[in-house]
Amino acid sequence: MPRTLLLPLLAALLVLPACAGPRADRAPVGAMLEDSTTARIPAGQYAAAFDCARRELRDAGFTLERVDAWSGVITTRPGTSAGFMTPWSGHQSTVAQELGDFAHRHQRIVRITFEPAEPRDADPGDLRAFDADLLMRTRVVVERVHVPHWRIDRSTIRHSSYATDPALVARGMQPSYAVPREEDPLLAARLTRRIIASDDRAHAETRADPSASH
Repeated sequence: MPRTLLLPLLAALLVLPACAGPRADRAPVGAMLEDSTTARIPAGQYAAAFDCARRELRDAGFTLERVDAWSGVITTRPGTSAGFMTPWSGHQSTVAQELGDFAHRHQRIVRITFEPAEPRDADPGDLRAFDADLLMRTRVVVERVHVPHWRIDRSTIRHSSYATDPALVARGMQPSYAVPREEDPLLAARLTRRIIASDDRAHAETRADPSASH
């Protein structure tokens, strides 16, 4: 085959994968905020929204615990923070939160759920096959970690010790336990915006890559 014909053929083969289907990182097209922590996901965009939510949680520094596309639930493991001492976490939204996390042992758990936008009598079943608008709700709970019977040595923290209480051990409250303290709607709102705004980044990447628009 002449070289002049071989090069256009190779270029066409490279373009075909981009034309064959949507980008793997494409976020939900047409998603809109219902309120600060709730977004409406248009019909047919559930898979993109679910994948984008999972990706944005990982990018925000959370470790995923439950990823259930059938039921539309994503939860994270507790994400710890020490306020100003952990500037890389980025979970705080205000100076008061920075101070609170610095003074206490706080951790945050994120739960994102998807549900039909319109009330239904029957269970929708597998949301991956659901063909109607959905509502994506983001909730962040702040927990305070308690360490019972911690004996602090005034000379050096290295010499601190713990007293063991068999009753607390039996209840799973030693060496530490966490108590839900409050919700963090500010972080929930930031995560929600990131999930639906990432569609703008996907479109920007598409515009930068002309082959992806075919």
